Amino acid sequence: MTTLALAQVTVEQLARLAPLEGHPTATSPWNVFEQTPLTPEQEQHLTWITARIRAFHTTRANESTLWARAIYPLLMLAERGDVRAWSQVALKASFKAGDETVELVGVADGVLAREGGLGGDPWPPLLLVVEAKRAIDATDPAPQLLGALYVALQLDPRGEFEPKVCYGCYTVGDTWTFARATRTVERGAPRVVVDWSREYTERTEAAIILGILTAVVATSAEA
Repeated sequence: MTTLALAQVTVEQLARLAPLEGHPTATSPWNVFEQTPLTPEQEQHLTWITARIRAFHTTRANESTLWARAIYPLLMLAERGDVRAWSQVALKASFKAGDETVELVGVADGVLAREGGLGGDPWPPLLLVVEAKRAIDATDPAPQLLGALYVALQLDPRGEFEPKVCYGCYTVGDTWTFARATRTVERGAPRVVVDWSREYTERTEAAIILGILTAVVATSAEA
């Protein structure tokens, strides 16, 4: 069995597990999600958060500080019912690639997911978040996010031949880029299509970002 770490996985390696088709800066579903109205409570908390982001040097802060000040608070504001925001969630799934078994293993920086019956059990994920590393550890966050989405789609409990959908995003500083991954099976072989959003800057578009997060939770929770 071959083990691939999500932090180092490549698009080519993922395509061996299931052919991958990407749609850069797709319009749908993001143009609809952007219009999601916020509740008065969300707006009140968002005003408090954004005021502190605008007075902060996000380009110079380390990842942990940015996560605490800018990213995780918006995930918490998107919580609904039993859907909670989580940090550092372990991911693992096995795939067949010809005669070989390939295991994807890693950690998602953040997740919006239902809480299991025992509490503290974040599964299944409705949205996965990868925070880009910077300085000497800098890597492209998109392949890692795609790998995390492959894991979530693989572990989706719906039937093998049913379409499966999972959402994700990666953050670079206070800029968010979203993705919708759809897995289908055609002639017995899996295929993944990814629709990417444009970039959203939290400093000026926090309400739109929160609207997208809220829409993702509502759409996924009803599926």
